[in-house]
Amino acid sequence: MPPKKFFKGITFALSGKLAQTQKAYEELIRRHGGEVSSTVTTSVQFLVSTEEDVKANSHKVALAKGRGTPIVQEGFLGCCIAAKSLLDHCTFLIKASDPAKKREAKASASPAKKARVAKDEAEPGSSATASSTSVAYATTEAPVIAKSGLGGKAAVVQEQAKKGLMMKGTLTWDVELVLNDPAKGTDKYYNMQLLASTDGSEFWAVQHWGWTGLDGRVHVDGPFKELHAAKAVFRRKYRQKTGNVWGQLGMTFEEMPGKYRLVSLEPSGSGHAKGRWQFYMHNAIDGKEVGWYDYDDAAAERLEKYWRQFCDHPDLKLGVRVIHSDYFAYEINFNELWQTNIKTGTRRAIRRFADGEVPLDTPPHRIPEPAAPAKPPDLKDESAEDAYCRTDPVAFAMARNGKRRHAKVGKVGCCFWSRPADAGRDDDCESDQGMSDDLSTSASSWMNANSEAGSSLATIVSTSEFANLQSAENLLIETPNETQPDVKPEVPPDSEVLTASGDWSTEASLLAWPKLELRAASRFVSACLIKRELADDPNNVLKIYREMEMACGTGPHVAVWLGFGAAWLLCLCKHADEKALQQCFAAGDALSSRLKFVVRPVKVPLPVPAKSPKDAEYVGPYFGSGACVDETKIVGDVPVYSVSVDLYSNWVVKMALQLIGIQTGNCIELLLVDWPEQAVMAGFRLTITATLKEQLGRCMS
Repeated sequence: MPPKKFFKGITFALSGKLAQTQKAYEELIRRHGGEVSSTVTTSVQFLVSTEEDVKANSHKVALAKGRGTPIVQEGFLGCCIAAKSLLDHCTFLIKASDPAKKREAKASASPAKKARVAKDEAEPGSSATASSTSVAYATTEAPVIAKSGLGGKAAVVQEQAKKGLMMKGTLTWDVELVLNDPAKGTDKYYNMQLLASTDGSEFWAVQHWGWTGLDGRVHVDGPFKELHAAKAVFRRKYRQKTGNVWGQLGMTFEEMPGKYRLVSLEPSGSGHAKGRWQFYMHNAIDGKEVGWYDYDDAAAERLEKYWRQFCDHPDLKLGVRVIHSDYFAYEINFNELWQTNIKTGTRRAIRRFADGEVPLDTPPHRIPEPAAPAKPPDLKDESAEDAYCRTDPVAFAMARNGKRRHAKVGKVGCCFWSRPADAGRDDDCESDQGMSDDLSTSASSWMNANSEAGSSLATIVSTSEFANLQSAENLLIETPNETQPDVKPEVPPDSEVLTASGDWSTEASLLAWPKLELRAASRFVSACLIKRELADDPNNVLKIYREMEMACGTGPHVAVWLGFGAAWLLCLCKHADEKALQQCFAAGDALSSRLKFVVRPVKVPLPVPAKSPKDAEYVGPYFGSGACVDETKIVGDVPVYSVSVDLYSNWVVKMALQLIGIQTGNCIELLLVDWPEQAVMAGFRLTITATLKEQLGRCMS
């Protein structure tokens, strides 16, 4: 007899060090019809906690008190289950004095102890990264990125973190990055913040990027109902831009070629007072006489900012900056104290003096020689700088043209991902299982696991606790991409075109099999979920490739499609090793004797036997006519190698997906490996989330 659903319609939250694991309680609650939230939202009816946790006034406890949510002992659950009915919770209420009020009184009498609030609110088990633990978040008074529109509504998140017994630190989720290469005319910024609403109910990940000197663009991911979902976006984009893992205590930032560098928001102690800036007109132009002239306020403020970066961070070598205005681009040389109009070559002396100081009107000690006129940097790619985070809809299609490399063309679907070779492991998934848990295309043993029937999604197994993500509505925009007017996809108004914002997909690691020494032949660009019916028009494939940052590269790309019935998951990768891609896909035997499809569980609760790439089967023999390889040419004759696998064409895989594959919290990695060359053609890490399941269901409806 199935258990009675006396918890139906009730949502619980769990906090503190309980007698059983939170996962065990989650299973009990769901078995009897209830739901579990990872934080205390307005939909939560009960917070299950302990007296110690209530006395410590953890973050969840504080939220529950603020919302009037009853806080009950864990015995409430056991008694309800024993009685097979919902009991009166009043008997199980945890009654304790409110330490928050006491702390408020102490804080008013002794402001110096205010910083201890974050420590007092520590929540057991919370963590800043995979290798360090942190207390419940606090917020700082750091200015919120103005263009986000969240000023006054949210604040920057800050955490007290520790690693081991001795190492402690403060982790402020507010970073400024710079990409500076004056020789190439490149000077760009990329700023990120993790924000929490003033009432702690919503969270955002904000990115602000552009050319140095210009206002740039802003993208906001969220609102999220849970903090760790916003953290996942922040961490992913930080690593994507820098190649470093965010928030690791005791680790130094490692600069990588072509990646952004970190500018510390805490000055190194240069002690500069606010300064004024002037330039010297050594020739009369536009009615201005020879002499010193003040920069306008906006330009002076920005110049002061870049000067402080130069002084406070000598290791970044920011002595020469390329600064853009509305009409011109200037090269500012702080070492020589001159500015150069790049287009005209005009070079003028500049100077800085303390605000309030009266400078002399004497000319500079030397007038700089003019530079050769040059073409200003092309700003057209600014809109593509962070195209991976755009949510503009496009028509997604599977190419039916091009060269057929293998077998018959089945109804193909979508997906795969590729991770940058320099990126570390994804710290959003806290632990990896050993190599013995690696999965491959030989997957008949998947059916041994128990799971929830009726669900379906991307490739393989099991559950773990991970981020619930923003609703699918936040990923949809009804207007076409205004930055690329030449792309006008013909999308039916009722179609579901969902783009990944990075919260259910990250880059895979190549470190699972160290003895194999796998290398990355491509790098991840972007991914999306779409309806299968949109693939009928072969012209749409070109539009989606352009929308997914295809235009940012000139070499070969890899597009991998995985089919799940009526839904497709597509990933686009750009080449990291052009020769390896050409060697694999030009041979004509890619599917039959080169490519292997490998799936590796990262966080799963069930042991699942699997094979390493060495022992896995080749894609062609395993999926038959459900797999094919295409080559498509796009603008500029850039080749796109398209690998398509209809996962439902294999009965074992189809049953595994439908019966056990789609459980919220699963975290797995999927790799497409050229085994003879031991090169990963594409790969990605997929986390099964509530939002992903919802999007998949809408695509398949």
